[in-house]
Amino acid sequence: MLAGFSSGVLSCAATYPPSNCIPGQAYTAVPKGVFKYPYFTEWSAALQHEFRTNWLATVQYVGTKATDLPYFENVNGYQTVCQGCFAPLLYSPASRGPDGRFGYVAQYWSGANSSYNALQASLQKRLSHGLTFRVNYTWSHCIDTNSNEGAVAGAAFDSQSTFASPPGRLFELRGNCDYDVRHSLNASYVYQLPSPASNRFLKQILNGWQVSGDVFLRTGFPFSVYSSYYSANGKGVFQGGAPNFAVPVIGVSPYARFAKLQPCGQANTNPTQACQSPGVAEIQWLNPNAFTSVVDPNTGSCTAGETFGSSGNVLSTNDNASTCQFGAGGRNNVFGPGFVWTDIFVSKYFNISERVKFRFDAQFYNAFNHANFNFPCVAVSLACFAGIPGVGSTLNDAYTITSTVSSPTSLLGSGLGGDNSVRMIAVSGRIEF
Repeated sequence: MLAGFSSGVLSCAATYPPSNCIPGQAYTAVPKGVFKYPYFTEWSAALQHEFRTNWLATVQYVGTKATDLPYFENVNGYQTVCQGCFAPLLYSPASRGPDGRFGYVAQYWSGANSSYNALQASLQKRLSHGLTFRVNYTWSHCIDTNSNEGAVAGAAFDSQSTFASPPGRLFELRGNCDYDVRHSLNASYVYQLPSPASNRFLKQILNGWQVSGDVFLRTGFPFSVYSSYYSANGKGVFQGGAPNFAVPVIGVSPYARFAKLQPCGQANTNPTQACQSPGVAEIQWLNPNAFTSVVDPNTGSCTAGETFGSSGNVLSTNDNASTCQFGAGGRNNVFGPGFVWTDIFVSKYFNISERVKFRFDAQFYNAFNHANFNFPCVAVSLACFAGIPGVGSTLNDAYTITSTVSSPTSLLGSGLGGDNSVRMIAVSGRIEF
C-alpha cells in the first residue's frame, strides 16, 4: 500500500480503479497541523427607565462578531461532466480527484466568521393591583458563512444545514445563520383577579382566582433550496463538492403560504403545480414556480441545456460549461413557518377549614391549539430540492410540509417532538394542610 501510494496508484474510491488500488478511505486533515483559535468580540449599549414606581422599560443594542471560526472543504472533489462544468471543481474524465491516491478528504480551515446585531426591548411591571408581567421583544439579524462552527451533520441546528464550502470559495456560503430569527416576542404574566363578592358563600366561589401564562411568538428559521444532483450517463460530481443551490426565478414570489395541494393523477390537477401524493397529508409552503433546478430531476442533465416540448417532455440536451454550473441561489435565502404558542393556567384555593385547603388547577398548553409547522421537505429528503416550473412531473411533493415542531412547554415536558405540540388540558385538585 505504501509503495502504491508513493507511486501515485489510484484510490479504490475512483470510478474505475486499477486492480492494485489503494483502499479508499475518508480522511480529515488540518493543513500544516496548525489550527487557529476563533475569537469573539461583543458590544452593547442600554437605556433603562423606571416610571410610576412599578414599571421598568429597557432598550438595548447588542452586537457580537466571531472571527476565525472553523469550517471544512471537500478538497478532493471532482466532476466528470465536461471541461469547465461546475467550476471550480476539477474535470476528471478518468474519475480521479485532484489527488487520485485519496478518496473523500475533508480539510479543516480557520477563517469563517459570523455577526449578530439585535435591538432588544423589555417592559416589566412589578406586582401591583394583583398584576405582574414581563414582555421581551428582539429584532435581530445574524449573518455567517457557516453555522455551528463547521459541525458535522449530526450536530446540526436543523436537518437542512449547509456545511462544506466549495474549495477556496467560502464567500459563496455567506448568508443568514441557520438560527436567524428576525422577530421574537416572549411574555409571562400572573394576575390575581379582583374579588367581587362579599357574601360568605359567593366569596368561596368567585374570589381568589389567579390566572397566569406564557406567550411565545417568533418568525421562522431560514433554509436553502437546492438543485438536484447531476446523474446523466453516469456522470456527476464525486467525493464531495459545493452545495448546488437552485436558481430563483426573478419576479416570482417564493412563498405559497400553506397552499392546499390537489391529489396527483386526478384529471383536474394543474400540470404546472405540485400535487399531493396519495395517502399523505401535505400543505405547500413555497411556490414551485419560484425556483429552477440547475439539473433536471427527471433526466439528470443540466436544465439550461434542455429543449422542452409542449407537454414538458425533453426534446434535446446540450450539457456544456455554459449550461452546467452551480446555481446562483443563496444559502438560507428563504424562511420557514413562524411559531405561535400560548399557555394559560388558572388556579384557586378553597378553604375547607382553618388548617385545610383545597387547591384547584386548570392548565391549558397551546391554549388556542395553534398548529406550528416544521420545515418543508423534511418528510421527503430532509432538504428542499427544486423542480422545473411548468413541468409538473418534477414538482410532486415540492416544498410541502407534513409535520409539526416540538413545543417549548407541554403537559408532558418540552422538546418531545411535534406529536406533543397539540393543545393539552389538565385539571387537578389537591388538599393542603
